[in-house]
Parts: sequence; structure tokens; C-alpha cells
Amino acid sequence: MSSAIVSLQNIASWVFITLALWPIGIAAMRLVWRTDEPCDKQVIWAAGLVVSPFIFALIAWLANWYFKVPLDSYNLRLLALILILLAVFVPRETLPRLLNFNLQDFATSPGFKTVRNTVLAYLLIFSSWTLFRSFNPEIFWGEKPMDFSFLNYLIRFEQLVPDDPWAAGHPLNYYYFGQFTWAMFHKLAGVDSAYGYNLALSSIASGLFLATWVWLKTLGIKPKLAIFGALVVTCGANLEWLTFFVNGTRPPGFDHFWATSRLLTSPAITEYPSWSVMFADLHAHLIALPLSVICYAIMFRIFFNRTVSHGAWALLGVLEAVLYATNSWEIIPHFGVLFLGAAVTVMRAEAPFKQIIPLIGKFLLLILGALVFLIPWLTSLGEGVTIHYGWVVQDYSTAWQLARHFGQFLVPLLIACFLGLITFPGKSLWVWIFSICAALTPLLTALFVAQFSLATPPFLLIGVCSLVIFIGVSKIMLGVDSELGVLLTASGMLISLCELIFVMDHTNTIFKLYLSIWIWLGVVAIMSVAHLQKRFRTFGLSTVAYCALGLSGYGAIINGYSLLTFQRVAGPRPTLNGMLYLPSLSKPEAELIFWMRRNLIGAPVVLEAIGESYREFGRIAMNTGLPAVLGWDYHISQRGVELEDRLARADAVNTVYGSESIEQTVKALKQYRVSYVVLGQVEKRLVTEGKYSQRAFDKFKSHPELFERVFNSDGVELFAVRKL
Repeated sequence: MSSAIVSLQNIASWVFITLALWPIGIAAMRLVWRTDEPCDKQVIWAAGLVVSPFIFALIAWLANWYFKVPLDSYNLRLLALILILLAVFVPRETLPRLLNFNLQDFATSPGFKTVRNTVLAYLLIFSSWTLFRSFNPEIFWGEKPMDFSFLNYLIRFEQLVPDDPWAAGHPLNYYYFGQFTWAMFHKLAGVDSAYGYNLALSSIASGLFLATWVWLKTLGIKPKLAIFGALVVTCGANLEWLTFFVNGTRPPGFDHFWATSRLLTSPAITEYPSWSVMFADLHAHLIALPLSVICYAIMFRIFFNRTVSHGAWALLGVLEAVLYATNSWEIIPHFGVLFLGAAVTVMRAEAPFKQIIPLIGKFLLLILGALVFLIPWLTSLGEGVTIHYGWVVQDYSTAWQLARHFGQFLVPLLIACFLGLITFPGKSLWVWIFSICAALTPLLTALFVAQFSLATPPFLLIGVCSLVIFIGVSKIMLGVDSELGVLLTASGMLISLCELIFVMDHTNTIFKLYLSIWIWLGVVAIMSVAHLQKRFRTFGLSTVAYCALGLSGYGAIINGYSLLTFQRVAGPRPTLNGMLYLPSLSKPEAELIFWMRRNLIGAPVVLEAIGESYREFGRIAMNTGLPAVLGWDYHISQRGVELEDRLARADAVNTVYGSESIEQTVKALKQYRVSYVVLGQVEKRLVTEGKYSQRAFDKFKSHPELFERVFNSDGVELFAVRKL
């Protein structure tokens, strides 16, 4: 069967499961938005489509944790069917009633139109990204080996707690829930991960579009502008391409694409949503984005709309816990927005002090909702990774660099400020005092760093952030455009934090947290355009703002062209099969990998060669999901595998491949319960390079009572370890 037909079959299965799980998300979102308001109905449908995979995965995870329900395809499909039926018929206003279901006038009913529009929007974005992925499908290079190994391993495993696929026998101490979510989705849909990897990227991109649209609609943005804004935020690029165009120094190509995410002072990384989807690392920071934006939408709903039920607070707690398990870095920006939202609630109350006690009660509901999942999740992880933090004393970014990254969003904001749509505190003394104190916080912190660390922080950048904070806090205090004030304050504070303080390391601090700032400032830009249109009611005064945002879209087109005209490894295109490039690297090794994927059941431990990270080492675990004794050393060190353990694992691998002693070999294999030993081209190349000896390799053939050769193709061999 041709790859195109298989791709279409997988797409159909994927879309079917997406729509089948939809009622689960709708049932949850009805706790937040009201079904008796047409605008809210649209939001419920869109938000439900985004969160449904996460909610299903959460329930599956808890069912396995508490009741030991195996996470195989049969049980997952049965669980999905039960949840769908409950979501459709149990709520007081059942789903058919919500749709105004009537066979005679169903097609013209408002409910049907809402569903139709949501599905069409999702499918349009999904199909566009799927088409793009088909011309750039290879699961190769970057951190795709780690992401693909997670996905393949989690598809294989059926009982918690999962092991680290690059450190067999060691608990997976990582925020893996995003990969777990899409692994469960693969099992439901019956889609091979070679195709599903790329389909998951398309689902994330389309989910992020819908989530951003939901947030903008929650903020009262008109439908057409909300669609435009969601496209700009999720599909746009930064303005770094303009510097290449003006200077004529870098024609479109992979280096151009890469440079747009490396424009801050090295070693900082500044990905943005469309870049991350195009680069195609199925990483935690990307998987979390749609859920993160939905959580922001719910926050703004509960803080700026007093008709929200208590259930919305508990649901927010549950989703925040899922978000933490998907990408723990998100807890920092989300905590900031929660704090500022609480401040707005108190400030807007007629009797602020009387509002504090009810607000504490609501936050307790949020915490209780979060603990439903957090307690078993944290218990499952075991010993946590040590968190490092400190002052940044070098490699600061500049205001000009940030202007190139966020400039398309800052232009509408600056226009709105210039036209007086974003005002200063006025005559209120207390507003001036609070705003100035908040604005001075990053400046005083920068002075402290300069005084005691012999470093010179970027005072111009910090000063700009302080001004943004001043404007944001004043709007919160005055209760005028408080939503805008929260986002401005949060953006200024988080940029200052990233430049002055690091968590774990400076690279990851900026890499993980600037994605939130991108979303925030994108929403601020659309709100600024909405202000311009509302105040002046003509397109003319908004033209510059639209042009700036349009430049972002043009940059994304250049990025897409740069990737589509570049091919790092030979392979057929178009296709959604991300593994079809393997025969071009080595046909025998590709045959071994495909054989192992078809024939090896469960998650037996495989031993393969070890070496430098970001190279070919770990290719068996990556492409099969079978756990290896040792993968990329740097990455498993970040997941809490201690140096002593890593050295012991490396010694065991070298003993099996390098020792001529059968006793030492058997001891090393027993230690890590190895079931299969790979003797492929990578391993045999190390013999040529002198790391191992041919006599050590010959022991696998000379001891058939211990090793059974189960695969051989042109010298690429796989030996099964008999029960020792």
C-alpha cells in the first residue's frame, strides 16, 4: 500500500478520534462559560476541542494509578466510550439539547452553525500544518531523538510508573504528561507513531490557534479580529528576517530560519510558536502551549466575570496541575497572572477587604482541584531534580534585540499609547505610589546585581520594562482596561526576571519563559488594535498596526520556505511517515528498526552503543521506544540520573561490548535486565575505531546457550539474551 494512502488513512483515524473526544472537553468547559449566551457557546465548543485530549489522558492516568487499569488500546477505547456517553447524556443540559437537535431544522440551527464553524477552523489549520509537515516529515536531528523515544516508549508501556527510556530501570523523572497525552491518543486512533508524530504537531498548532481565539473572544475581541489575532500569535514570526533583508547578509535558508531563534545574546534561545512547530521537536514546551493559553482564558474569565461557578475554580486547578505535569516551567508565568488577577478582583470590589475571604475560599478550591492530580503525580516521580537558581552576571540581552523579537507586537501598543488610548495614573496619589513602587522593583534589583556581582545589567532594557510595569499597575489600580494592565505588568516583570535571575540555567530560563511573553504581548497587540478601531472607527488609523502584524506573517512565510527548500537527510517527500529517511542512512539498520517495531512486544531493555549527544547514538531507543541502558548523558542528567549511576551504566555498556570475559558480560547484562543486544553498524564502527575488539564481539556467536541471533541483515545483528 502506498505511503499516500496510508497517510490518508492515518489522518482520517486521527481526525475521527479528535472529534469523538470532543464532548469530554465540552462537558468540562461548560463549568466556565455559560450555555445560554451565543458568544459563550462558541467559546465552549472551541475550548472543548483543545482540552479534550488532555482531560482524557488525565482520567486514563488516574484510572491506571488508582485501579491498575492497563493502558492498552482495548481499555483506552472502552474508557473513551464511557466518558463520551457520560459527557453527552449526563449533564442537566444534554449535548443534543445544547445543539437544539431537531432533524428538520438542525442544519440551520445556531448550534449546528457553531459546531460547523469550529470544525472548519480546526480542520483548516490542521490540514495546512499537515501539508507543511508532509514536505518536511523527517524525525531527525535536534531533540527529536529524545521526543520520539518518549512517544514510542509511552505507546508501549501499560502500567505506571514509566522508566526513563534512556536509563532503563530508572523512574522517568520528567514532566512527561504531554508525551503521555499524545501516546494515549495514538493508541485510541491506532495510528503508527511514524505518522502520528507529525499529526500531533499539526494538532498542537491547530489547538493553539483555537485556544488563542478563545482567549481573545473571552476578552471581548470581535470575531474577525480574534481570528486575525490568533493567526498572528500562533503562525507569525519575529522581525529578525528584516535585518537580514536590509543588510543582505543571509538569504532564505536553514541558517536564516535558525538565526531567528538565536537573536538574543548567546546562549539564549528564543523560540516562538510557529518556529517550534516548523522545527518539529515534540517537546514539552510546545505540547503545553494550547493548554496554557486555555488556562489563561479561564483565569481571565473567572477574574473579570463574576457569574462564574465555583466549579470553574476547581477545574482551573485540575488543568493547572495537568499543565505542571506537561511543562513545569509554565508554573512561573501562570502564578504571576493568578496573583495579578487576584489583585484585580480585590481592587474592583466596592469593599476590597471584604473580598479577600471569599477569594481565599476560591483559591482553596483551585488548590484542591490541583491536588487531585498533583499528589499521585508527584508521588510517582520519586526523588525530584535539584533546582538551581541565581543571579545572571553575563550574556545580557539588549533592548534592540527584544525589539527585533517582539517588535511586531509593540508597534500597535506604541500607537495606542501615542494616541492616548493607554493613559497614566492621573491625580490619584495611591495609584502613583503603588505604580512607582512596582516599577522600581526591577531597577532596584538591577542596581543590586551591579553593586555586588561586578556585572553591568542592561539598564535600558530594565528601564523600558519598568515603564511597562508602571503603566500596567496603574491600569490595574484604576480599574481601567485591567486585562491589559495584567498582561503589561506580567510581561515587564517576566522579562526583567529572565534577564536578572536564572532558574536551572540562563538558556532554559529564557527559552521556556519567553514563549509566555510572546503569547501575552501578542494578545496585548490585538487588544491595542481593538482599542484603535473602537475609538476611531476607521481602518486608516489602524493600518500601521495591521502592517506591523502582517510583517510577522511574512516572516513566517520566509521561515516556511527556508525549511521546505532544505533537507538535512535524504528521504521521500511528500509523506507523513517521518521514518522513511532511515534506509538512506543505512538500509540494514532501517530493516532492523522496522523489524523490532513489528515483532518486539512490551518494553524489553535493549543494549546499544553509547557516545556523544546529538549524534546517532540512541537510535534504537529513539525509533522503537525500547528502553536503553544509557542514552544521551547530558539529557538524563537533567532528569535526575546521578553521575554515579550514569558512570555505572556506561561501564556496563562498555563491559558488554568490550570485555572478552563471558562472566563479566553476563553480570553487566543481569544488572540492567537486558533482553536484547544490538550489533549494528554504529557498534561495529567502534571496533574499527579501536574502542572495542572483534574478539569481544565474537562471544555473542560463540555462546549460543546465552545469546540467540534473532535478526541479521548484511552484518547488522540483534541477539536475544536467554534467561540468565
